[in-house]
Amino acid sequence: MVSKKKFTICHNKGFHMTFNNNWTVSVQFGFGNYCDNYNEPVKDFAKNYGKNPKESNTAEVWAWKGEKHFPSDPLGYQSPDEVFEFIKKVRRKK
Repeated sequence: MVSKKKFTICHNKGFHMTFNNNWTVSVQFGFGNYCDNYNEPVKDFAKNYGKNPKESNTAEVWAWKGEKHFPSDPLGYQSPDEVFEFIKKVRRKK
């Protein structure tokens, strides 16, 4: 499902945000994402869903506009500073 809203929460794993240039940034840090929580068992995630906020020192980022992706594959294990720089770069894209 594609949301028409500017912010979306993604199953207690991260978020999406869409800019006026129609590029959407995904920042994910839950089980299965390329981050500190990559190997977290799914059963632990399901058991704690909605109870405790997920924490991580790294996150996976990716962006898209329609069928275009930036970069071609997600960037994993990004620090907060790297996530911030990625978001700024996507916001400036045409």
